[in-house]
Amino acid sequence: GDKITPREITYSMTSIFTNESIKIWTYNLETVLAEKLGTIISRGLASTRPRDRYDLFTLYKLRKEEINLEVLKNALEN
Repeated sequence: GDKITPREITYSMTSIFTNESIKIWTYNLETVLAEKLGTIISRGLASTRPRDRYDLFTLYKLRKEEINLEVLKNALEN
């Protein structure tokens, strides 16, 4: 599978069916950004899916204060 830098994380969410707390394993923010950016770079701006550009823009706009630049750099290198 894909390398997750530095590791996967868990989010706690409430089930809409049982109202119980459930844990969801997911990529960290920096790995998601690195994958989106890597896709855009490898496919070229003209040929990549608009969704990747939208996701990258939205994640940056909404969560830029949470982005660890050192972790993002490592994720881009992996």
